[in-house]
Amino acid sequence: MRQLPPLNGLRTFEAAARLRSFKLAAEELFVTQSAISQQIRGLETHLGVSLFIRNATGLELTLRGAELLPEIAHALQILGEALQAVEGAPRAIAVTTSTSFATAWLINRFRLFESANPDITIYLNAAPIEGGVNALEHYDIKVSYDIELERSAGRHLLLREWLLPVCAPDFRLAMAAGETNAKPVLPVATDLATHRLLLNAPDAGDWRCWLAAHGCDRAQVKQLLGRAMALPTDMAAIEMAVGGYGIALANLHYVAGRLAEGFLVPAFDVPAFPLGGHFLGSDPRMARRATRRFIAWLDEEARASAAQISGWCGTTPG
Repeated sequence: MRQLPPLNGLRTFEAAARLRSFKLAAEELFVTQSAISQQIRGLETHLGVSLFIRNATGLELTLRGAELLPEIAHALQILGEALQAVEGAPRAIAVTTSTSFATAWLINRFRLFESANPDITIYLNAAPIEGGVNALEHYDIKVSYDIELERSAGRHLLLREWLLPVCAPDFRLAMAAGETNAKPVLPVATDLATHRLLLNAPDAGDWRCWLAAHGCDRAQVKQLLGRAMALPTDMAAIEMAVGGYGIALANLHYVAGRLAEGFLVPAFDVPAFPLGGHFLGSDPRMARRATRRFIAWLDEEARASAAQISGWCGTTPG
């Protein structure tokens, strides 16, 4: 069996390659920068190849270095996970997603996962990530929303979005009292303008798509959105709808429970409208057993959520 290089050299290489800096690697590993350089030189000598290109603009990986980084990172993760298992320490999974997805769908399901997996700890970031940052360099799993399902080829679709205008029961009764028909139908734009729309984001992208799909032209959409209430998240719009303040265009996955409990009702007799979806991203080369277990659980919960809303969609949604 070929003699392996020292573990310290491999840890040093992974840190320096990931951070693209000997200085930052030294700070992370609590050693001097000269110690980092010495470890890298020793590893390069052992392997007989150059791993870094040092130039005026910074540190770059050679082709061999770029090939080696994911393999070494994966091996260190496996080693760390094995040691944690022996020590009985909880395994942590870092997840990043939007505030709306976290608060409206994910958080209230965490207890189910935690009760079944007491050995795994979830670290959740529901704040926006700075532009240009690759989330999977810092997190095990990323769940992101995309309004264009056409871009889903080759991606892991977790939840397909189905939109339905919802309001409080009393709000619906007040709307019905103003209709000539006994059963409210989809109103024209002039009728809809008498009711406040609740937006889940200032750009109102979902409302714009829904209104256009239901016969409203640009001028009518502008008029309707001009008197709407803009709220920062899906949950904020949903809570305002529960309070009777207007009509929210809600993702059925987010409001299935409130519809079943009677806190919300469909504002109009229209089928749910498919729009975008939530996609799951992870690096399979870096996935640990705990991460794979959490992904499998997410998929199972997504299937259960889809089954729960299928009656509102008149089909079996994804």
